[in-house]
Amino acid sequence: MKTEMKLITLDEEMQSFWSMFDTYINELSSIATQGDGIELEYYYSSEYRDAIDRIRQREEKPIRLHFIISEDTIVGFSMYQLLFDTDKNCCLMEYYFADEYKGKGFGKNAYDSLEEIIGNEGVESIELTPTNEINRRFWEARGYCMTSEIDEENKPIYKKVIK
Repeated sequence: MKTEMKLITLDEEMQSFWSMFDTYINELSSIATQGDGIELEYYYSSEYRDAIDRIRQREEKPIRLHFIISEDTIVGFSMYQLLFDTDKNCCLMEYYFADEYKGKGFGKNAYDSLEEIIGNEGVESIELTPTNEINRRFWEARGYCMTSEIDEENKPIYKKVIK
C-alpha cells in the first residue's frame, strides 16, 4: 500500500478537508480519554475555521495541511505547524484516517512520508498530544516519548527528535 501526501492549497480542497475534519472531530470527541475533553462547538465554529485558514495562508510559519492519498483516494489528513519559539520544532496538531483505513499500515506509511516532509523543512523535533491509549501506543511505536510538559487542554506532550 503506497500513500502519498498532497499539500492542500485550493479552496475546493479546503471544503473536502472540513468535511473529513467534521468526521474526525466527532470520532475524537467520542474516544478522547487524555486531557479535559473536546469542545465540539469550538471546532465547528467559523472562528476556528477562519483562524486555521488565515494561518494556513500566511507567509510566516503557516499551518500545513496535507491530504493522505492511496490509489487516488483521500484516506486521511495531517495538520502541523512550526512553533514560534524555534524554527527547529513543530507541532503535529491533527493526524487522521477514515475508519476503513485504520489498522492496515496506512498510518505508519503515511507518517514516514510526513516526517520526511517535515524534516526537509529543517525541523529537528516534532511534538504532539495523543488523545487516547490507542493513539499513545501508535506514537510511542513511532519513537515519541512523553515529556514533563502539559498542553492547554491538560494533555501530556510527546516529542520525537528527527534530526
